Amino acid sequence: MILLTHIFIAAIIAAKIKYWPLALFFALLSHYSLDFLPHNEYLIKNIERKDWKNSEKDFLKIGIDFGIGIILGMLVFYSSNANFLIISAAVILSILPDGLTVLYWILPNNKLLKKHYNLSKIIHSVFNNKKENKKSPFFGRIFAQVLVIIIGFAFLG
Repeated sequence: MILLTHIFIAAIIAAKIKYWPLALFFALLSHYSLDFLPHNEYLIKNIERKDWKNSEKDFLKIGIDFGIGIILGMLVFYSSNANFLIISAAVILSILPDGLTVLYWILPNNKLLKKHYNLSKIIHSVFNNKKENKKSPFFGRIFAQVLVIIIGFAFLG
């Protein structure tokens, strides 16, 4: 899933679950749960290859994605009576796994980061058919993300 989906769903979880430790736990868990679904992700190969000279477009994609996610998270905050710090912590936890993946690309010899990266690859491959080098149909991958956002808005109301 792209960052905005993770951020939006985590903000909704934090707004709806009043017991903050449980809200934070489910915000982190939501990242892995959403990654089970068929989804599309944009390529950031230059960052993965540590080709910093050619990475500005990759960072721009991430920045736009993150920015839209933060706008959606703020929408959740302003439409609920939730605590800003709890929503912020939930958002951070929801994108932490992707941050750990990028950190693994930078520090590939770190054993803990490698274990997380391998777990993440397994989670991504379950319904995305990546083990067979096939992907779910493009429409299905986009539809899953749009559906998650629509369901999120339904929970807001």
